[in-house]
Amino acid sequence: MEKVKVLIADDDLLSLAILEMILRNEGIRQIDMAHNGMDALEFYEDALCHRPYDVVFLDIEMPVMDGLETLKQIRLIEDEADYRAMIIMATHDDSHETVLKTMGVLDADDHIGKPYKRDEIHGALVAHGLVSSEGV
Repeated sequence: MEKVKVLIADDDLLSLAILEMILRNEGIRQIDMAHNGMDALEFYEDALCHRPYDVVFLDIEMPVMDGLETLKQIRLIEDEADYRAMIIMATHDDSHETVLKTMGVLDADDHIGKPYKRDEIHGALVAHGLVSSEGV
């Protein structure tokens, strides 16, 4: 699935490596990685000028700018650019309140728990039409 372009924003290097491996096993090759929300915003804005991201994975808890603020800022940028990427929020806290906040109030497209699990990532990608249900 060469056409799918992904941005991962997560300050945990092990989580980054695991998610990158899962995505590569799904056939996704265009993957950029940021270690905080501020870096993710820079990547996102730059990509809009060239080849926008199809999906962004945002860890909720990151230094410099957390995932919730990053999500808000990305949606503001998208409003001006008339483009919308799928945003999947990731957190260790999968409480009902956290899920409602990210999905409803902040307009995320999906929510996944951490640690990242292949089946959960695959399911989210399939549900949003980014990979086939058969996998690679």
